[in-house]
Amino acid sequence: STKELSEFYQVNPTTAAKAMTELSMVGLVEKKRGLGMFVTPGARERIRAERREAFQRTYIEPLKAEAGVLGLTLDDIIAMLEEEK
Repeated sequence: STKELSEFYQVNPTTAAKAMTELSMVGLVEKKRGLGMFVTPGARERIRAERREAFQRTYIEPLKAEAGVLGLTLDDIIAMLEEEK
């Protein structure tokens, strides 16, 4: 319930209700009358795909641009990543 959600995350019930409405509007949850809100099929995969795209835009594209300026190869970048293990 919205009340349980707001208590769990320690937010105002109105904020929790707005979040549920937003999730419903983008198709990640659906309301079943008399039963409550449920995650829609494929929601997890959709969120992961969106996060992958955001990761690429936010991190990979700038990394590639900076690597190009520095003259780094893919092997150089892989070596740097492996050093961080």
